[in-house]
Amino acid sequence: MRASVGVFDSALEVDRRRVIEALIATLNESTTRRQEIVLNARGPLLERALEATRHLADDRVARLAAWQRYSGVVWSHLGPASLEAAQRRRILTPSSLYGITTAEDRIADFRLKMNVGVAPLGTMSTFWRPKVTPVLAAHTRHSTIVNLLPLEHEAAIDLVELARTRRVVRVQFIDGEGGTTVGHDA
Repeated sequence: MRASVGVFDSALEVDRRRVIEALIATLNESTTRRQEIVLNARGPLLERALEATRHLADDRVARLAAWQRYSGVVWSHLGPASLEAAQRRRILTPSSLYGITTAEDRIADFRLKMNVGVAPLGTMSTFWRPKVTPVLAAHTRHSTIVNLLPLEHEAAIDLVELARTRRVVRVQFIDGEGGTTVGHDA
């Protein structure tokens, strides 16, 4: 039984399958140290991440809406639970496993950073960039894109290309003392 269909599922289905297969193969052929690097986890968290990865190939794996699955500073400050579903569908998130999702798309539990390489695909951001950019262009044809992404996720999208046909606004947070750009904790 397949979970509800996400906005980008059909456009990215084949590439998502390639990432899952490559990730599973990489982890099966890796030392514990390499698994720690690929999944950015150690100890019990590594074990949980390995178990979740093994289940990715199963279409019956538990899925949650991305806004419920993801955590962190940006998500907590967005307050997605306070938004209507239609508003959450306008929040687009690059993903090392899925390419891109809306905050409402249902996704499985996974650990894989965008700046990690998975053989034979290479770094996830580099792998996804030529695939996600045209899909995103079609989806945002008449929209302004507000970019709140950290550089690691921004690398998965060709924002210069998108800016040729729509307005792209990059939000940068700076400190009050000299204009130094600060991280997502801002």
